Amino acid sequence: MITLDQWRGLGRRDEQRYVAALAEALGAESVRVRLPDAVFQPVRVARFMIGGHEFVLVPGGTATLGYDASRFLPTRAELESFLGVASDLWEPGWDDDPEPARDPWYQPVPVLPGQEPLFDWIPAAPHRAPAAGPGPWRADPADLDRLRAYLRERVTSPRTATVSSLLVSAPVAVAGRTPLAVDDPQVTVAVAAFEREHNRPDQGCRCTHWGPGRVPDEDRETYAAGRFAPGSRRVVRAWADSYVTYADVVTGLADHGRRLPTPDEWEYAMGFGGAGLFPWGDRFDRPADAERVTGVPAHGVDVPELTGVRAEVRGSDGGAAVGSGDFYHGVVRSPAHRDPETVAGETGVTGVRGRLVRAVFEAPGVDW
Repeated sequence: MITLDQWRGLGRRDEQRYVAALAEALGAESVRVRLPDAVFQPVRVARFMIGGHEFVLVPGGTATLGYDASRFLPTRAELESFLGVASDLWEPGWDDDPEPARDPWYQPVPVLPGQEPLFDWIPAAPHRAPAAGPGPWRADPADLDRLRAYLRERVTSPRTATVSSLLVSAPVAVAGRTPLAVDDPQVTVAVAAFEREHNRPDQGCRCTHWGPGRVPDEDRETYAAGRFAPGSRRVVRAWADSYVTYADVVTGLADHGRRLPTPDEWEYAMGFGGAGLFPWGDRFDRPADAERVTGVPAHGVDVPELTGVRAEVRGSDGGAAVGSGDFYHGVVRSPAHRDPETVAGETGVTGVRGRLVRAVFEAPGVDW
């Protein structure tokens, strides 16, 4: 097994020899090695095309996983962003006013530079804003404790784990989903039904996707869904979403020599061995595209990914972070993120239709 430290230390000639030997052992059709983003983490990433599917090499080793929230020191902007959303965000009636911008009880959502807000307005927060004035800024201890307590609820505890070198699929698959031809009769019928239900006679179709929407986990029916071309009703992509169980997913992967990653492997791969809160470090001032940092396609934030432990899904907060630019919701981008509500909702559920599947298998040992 090649470790991440060994991989980092390889010269270009040795790197080429190792990658060529591994590609031969894997029967890969092609391989490419690149540097995702030297500004963040200068680790070259090898990608192999195997059986028409691309896999990223994640060298293994012994690493510290999780995150110690007690050591997190936010910037002023990060703390303000967190407190502005955390303070009474879900108070009853907070969004009853149709014009909150005219109500002094509301304030704009504080977001970080270059980010987009999830909500346009939120209730005016009763928290103590960090004091302005001369001298270095220091966080209020109570506010700092509040942020750290939130992190402890949302990220896994620090621990040491040894992870094998893995080939990690890129991109992820959707459980129970199979492609359909755009002219398939199922597609024609489903689109007609969708338009009857969702479009007014005096309004053209403004939808980008069509389908049944959220389907109960234990619904045994198969539904067609897909995507329209922008601004038209022309179907450019279609698929069928079928009922599938966790056991079905595990068996299907095993039939091809693949498996689901353990929670530790998933976390390690998403951070590519990094020790920061986010793949790029501790600061929440980077683009959300973690693939620029690790070479491993970033997880979504609205759909959970399955792991080798049924309920221990990762990579989602139920969709709350979609479109958000604040620190409160941005924690979902952490490799160590674990949403307790999402995990609880998966407990005891058999059907996994629509969950994301990131197949992995251990990299074989090679002589090079």
